[in-house]
Amino acid sequence: METMYKLFTSSLLLGSGLLACAQTTGNLGRDLMPAGEETIDLPPDHGAEYDMSGGLAVGDPVPDFTVYDASGESATLSDLLSRDKPVLLISGSVTCDKFADSFRIGNDNALGLNTRAFLLNQQDDLAIVFLYSMEAHPTSGACPTNCPVAQTTDTLVAQHEIYADRLAALTSWTSATDLEFPFAMFADNPDNAVYNTFFERPNGVVGINCDGTVGLRADWMTSFLGVDAGQDQTTTWAASQAACYAENGSLATDGTPRAAHDFTIAPNPSAFGAETRILSAPARWTSLEIRDALGRLHHTTRLAPGGDHSLALPLLPHGLYHVILRNDRASVSRRWIVHE
Repeated sequence: METMYKLFTSSLLLGSGLLACAQTTGNLGRDLMPAGEETIDLPPDHGAEYDMSGGLAVGDPVPDFTVYDASGESATLSDLLSRDKPVLLISGSVTCDKFADSFRIGNDNALGLNTRAFLLNQQDDLAIVFLYSMEAHPTSGACPTNCPVAQTTDTLVAQHEIYADRLAALTSWTSATDLEFPFAMFADNPDNAVYNTFFERPNGVVGINCDGTVGLRADWMTSFLGVDAGQDQTTTWAASQAACYAENGSLATDGTPRAAHDFTIAPNPSAFGAETRILSAPARWTSLEIRDALGRLHHTTRLAPGGDHSLALPLLPHGLYHVILRNDRASVSRRWIVHE
């Protein structure tokens, strides 16, 4: 109970402002990888040139998403948030010269070199996930409205027309021999949902707090992570989240490895009114509780014995909750954010 009390007490620091509604665009979650022939949506109006103010802001609750790499492996945000490293999301494409030059071997641009060195040095401390979305400066096809005119783009990549085009561009990037890029990179969904919701900028940075809110935001990867001030801000933010993330990936309250008790809430955070489910909670748990940030009980139910549990959570007003599974000897919890 001491551990649970700490969770409830720390949650009070969030404040209601952090749980305001964040606008989402498109289909953020897919159980199956999109088909190659699915049509890619045209870039929407993201404002005037150099207007990088769109996307999620610091303090906004983040929606869950699932994206896939070229081999079909998926990345789901709620899963990343349940691990032990702070999550850093970065958008990019092969036709974004600021992005590409940062990882191109032999390029002597100081900002790019500093950015690459910093990200390489942070691999053990951060879960760095790159999103390949619409092309910033395609040789043909529409460009994002707010993307400034390219200075040095020398690629032959057109704006994606179908999902297979996006996977091909992603593969051309991850398989290139003139790059130093040992990071995971995933393709945005055909409607550009993650880009349009999280970024609205071709090479942005978003750091996500352990509680599912935005804790760090930058307009440009290179001009932010390539200078001391941005690097210091990033490491300070990561340090502030380290204990919370470590708790996510640590032990259950009876001291055994969490892997033996693990359960996932998806999507988390959840839009108000949308069905949210617990996925594959181990059968050893016998009851479920949902408590708010003050520790007040909002829901309890007995779990049927035998088999893994997969059940829908009740609809609750927006706010931060803790979903707790118990048996006679132990309990384990997950944070659950519901926003309108």
